[in-house]
Parts: sequence; C-alpha cells; structure tokens
Amino acid sequence: MISRRLVVQGLLATSVALICSDVSARRGFTFRGRGIGRGSNYSGPVMTRGELRSCVIQEEHLKGLEKEISAHEQAISQSQTQLEQIEAELKTAERYVNLRSQDSVDRFNRLVDEHGVLVDQHNAKLPLVNEKIETHSQAVNVFNKACAEKAYYEDDLMQIEAERR
Repeated sequence: MISRRLVVQGLLATSVALICSDVSARRGFTFRGRGIGRGSNYSGPVMTRGELRSCVIQEEHLKGLEKEISAHEQAISQSQTQLEQIEAELKTAERYVNLRSQDSVDRFNRLVDEHGVLVDQHNAKLPLVNEKIETHSQAVNVFNKACAEKAYYEDDLMQIEAERR
C-alpha cells in the first residue's frame, strides 16, 4: 500500500513557521564620552583611571559579543535560505507526485524528511543566538550606565590603550 503520510507531512513541512529570533541585536553602546585634557576647565564628574580601564575592557567584551552574534546571524541566514529552497522544491514536487507510484511517493517523502531535518537544525541554532543577544543587551545596559557619555582624561585613555597593546 502506498504511504499517505506524504500529503499530511508535506503540508506540515511547508507550513512550518520558522521561529526566527530578533537576530539584529540591540547594538547601542557609545563609549567615547567627553575626552578632556588635564588642564581643561570642566566642572562635571570625570571617570577615574580604574573606571576608565573597566569601560575599555567592557567595550572590548561587547565588540567580541557582536562578532559572535554576527557569525550566528550568518549561519541562521544560510539555513533559512536552504529552507526556502527546499520548501520551493516541496511545493513543486507535491504537485507532481504520483500517488499510485511507490517510487514517486518515496522520493517525495525523502524530500519531506530532509526538510524536517533542516527545520530542526535551523531551530536548534535560535536559542543560542537569542541567548547571545540577551547577554549582549544586558552588557550594553551595564556599559551604558557605567561608561556612556562620561567624561575622562584623554591621557588616561592613551595610557590604558598603550598598556593593553
């Protein structure tokens, strides 16, 4: 008897709603506040060298997270393209499958199975990138609170950057 799962599975496979995260993470951090010279006439608070060093380290960490997120975004984009291609193949194949031919049904079912594997692989990537985005967002919030738009001495920054090279 010819397998009838192809129609049901084919329809399910093509109607799978891909859970695509907000892979464009919030990347709003600005460190370079107001650099001032030692003799400047500035009356507001100025970061200590320790605070500034911490901000420089946090900034480097945020840039590293952004690179990781970008790599994950690329992988998700590639798998989404693969899914779109196989879904187009499924739609075409579904119209031409011969329900009286076990070979035809088996070929279609293999395509459905391949699609299912790709959907599982794609969806498995999403929690990791979502976790990275959440980590990044939290780090941005901490960074912005401690570092963004804060004044610092330019010579302190130059010394810290020289030490980090």
